[in-house]
Amino acid sequence: MIERIELQNFKCFNRQVLDIGPLTLLAGLNGSGKSSVLQSLLLLRQSQSTSPDRWTLNGELTRLGTGADILFAQAPDETIALRVKFSEIGACEWVARYERSADVLTLVSTPPGEPASGREPLFSDSFNYLAAERIGPRLLNETSDESVELRRNVGIHGEFAVHYLSRYGDEAVSSQAPVHSRATSTRLFDQVEAWMSEISPGVRVNLTTHPRTDAVSIGFQFVQGKDVSNIYRATNVGFGLSYSVSLLVAVLAARPGSLILVENPEAHVHPQGQVVIGQLLAEAAAGGVQIIAETHSDHILNGVRVAVFERRCTAEAIRLHFFSRDIEGLSSAARVDSPRIDDRGRLDFRPSGFFDQWDKSLETLLGPQP
Repeated sequence: MIERIELQNFKCFNRQVLDIGPLTLLAGLNGSGKSSVLQSLLLLRQSQSTSPDRWTLNGELTRLGTGADILFAQAPDETIALRVKFSEIGACEWVARYERSADVLTLVSTPPGEPASGREPLFSDSFNYLAAERIGPRLLNETSDESVELRRNVGIHGEFAVHYLSRYGDEAVSSQAPVHSRATSTRLFDQVEAWMSEISPGVRVNLTTHPRTDAVSIGFQFVQGKDVSNIYRATNVGFGLSYSVSLLVAVLAARPGSLILVENPEAHVHPQGQVVIGQLLAEAAAGGVQIIAETHSDHILNGVRVAVFERRCTAEAIRLHFFSRDIEGLSSAARVDSPRIDDRGRLDFRPSGFFDQWDKSLETLLGPQP
């Protein structure tokens, strides 16, 4: 598990240390550095798989440009360093030699072989990354034996999630997974369907394989009392359900010790469903899956807080980081505030801008009209 990340002269960070827990939420203003934290981990993973003694800035997981794009604009020197403390292998440091126009940077300092051992999920197959831009409704979803069967991966854009559910839907989820109490069994398929019914009440999932086209299709039915609707194509029920499938499959299929990075887990989901997703993430973290999520949703945060309040996750498992930037200059370093949650789900403080827009808007509406 990742315990701490330190970034030096990396993008908008001069030097920033972040504590990482079983569930870490990264929140804040647009362009304030949240994505850069995830990109630092993605950079390490994609570089380790290609050339451990170099940073491959542009690859399958992330595209960062050239050295000029990742060096902190006000850096006092040209040292770009990433340091990660892992629970299993300890502290590791990567230091790159700066080259302004290069998209592959030589490393002058690397850990002594430990990352390649695969003992940490960041560098193993116990890893999933879901980007903000995920696959929406499709008539047919592609398949990939390499991603699904060899790497147990749903794809960066969730493009293989339907294939994964079709292939492993009959397998039981981990005994430490967040098992839904109203699911008909602990099978992955039944658990995904049960959690999805929290996002869209009464929903049922239907899968159809198309062997000659190397594709799988997903459809949805809706149950109300004894009435069951026809099966609707994914393209006829909006984006929310399709976006949810990839997240639910990735989280529920994960085994203890896995690592999931996810951007905007709330995308295209209504507030009630976002709260459910927050609770799911917290429960998965309590079961041993490490999740680092970038979010703009106060409902995700509140779902996590409710899970803590209801003793489904401990407060010690949660880390919150709020990112902002000094408006005095575009090239200034990012600022990070880190509120803590107590065992009743309460925050010890709220930085200005930390999910407080509802209060600000309400104050305006209740004040004198101009």
